[in-house]
Amino acid sequence: MIIVDTLDLSISTIKHTTQQLSQYFNASSIPIPPILAIVHTGSLFKHTIYKLGIQDYLSYPTIAEELIYRVYQASSKPFTICHKAAQLCSNSVTTSESELKLIERTTSFLIPRLTQDITLKALTKKVGTNRNKLNYAFKSYFGATVFVWLREQRMKKAAELLESSELNITQISEQVGYPDSNNFSTAFKKVFHLSPLQYRINQQQNMHEAKKPVRRLKAKRHLNT
Repeated sequence: MIIVDTLDLSISTIKHTTQQLSQYFNASSIPIPPILAIVHTGSLFKHTIYKLGIQDYLSYPTIAEELIYRVYQASSKPFTICHKAAQLCSNSVTTSESELKLIERTTSFLIPRLTQDITLKALTKKVGTNRNKLNYAFKSYFGATVFVWLREQRMKKAAELLESSELNITQISEQVGYPDSNNFSTAFKKVFHLSPLQYRINQQQNMHEAKKPVRRLKAKRHLNT
């Protein structure tokens, strides 16, 4: 895993960095490890980094529970496979081209529909497969079934809304497909080990601390008498 400190970097610099890393690993014929970026909590381009080859971000100032969760999620997923080094992939199960296309269709369908209650039967019909093939593809690539993956995306989206929006907990739970806010809070706490409210409070405190001016101590000159 590679963690890039992007706090003082421009988008173009981040893009150049990820391109250089990709070229290095491809030239070495080894899998590209997950790349995470340290991003300020209040950053306006936090979600733009996904388009730059970054797998996920780590908010700064950090919350221990979020840091552990995001690092664990990134490290539990297979490395990107270089075309010259498929045999070096850390995941012993190879994901075929047809399975990758199935995963792409499924994730593209689910991500914009996090608010909806989608059944496995309806999902498999929509993407043109059966439950066994779909779950096998997701397990081989993400290490989890499609609905475990979906729950992770919902919790990640919930964390983003708690950080960046003024929606209340009930509204956020509905935004991520949980009509019952109690069920949402339980699911959220299992992932982040904090209630949604406590997570938001911690983020707000961190942002407040980050905005405080840095105090610089002036050196005092001691005159010998």
